[in-house]
Amino acid sequence: MDPHHYRFRSLWTLDAPPGAVYAVLERPEEYPLWWPQVREAERTPSGAGRARFRSVLPYDLVVTARESRRDPAAG
Repeated sequence: MDPHHYRFRSLWTLDAPPGAVYAVLERPEEYPLWWPQVREAERTPSGAGRARFRSVLPYDLVVTARESRRDPAAG
């Protein structure tokens, strides 16, 4: 495995309908407004989202997310 790439998996349980959660998550440029660990976020020209996270490590983590399936009703 490339030492510069990481894979994270997490499961969040939220008290909101899936469509409402999806609507918030598909606006990465707004993440810093509600997610304190996000230092900056943007939508890339390709439509992906990129965010820079503050971490306990001695460096920030930059994450790029690409949509592989679109199903707002399912979350």
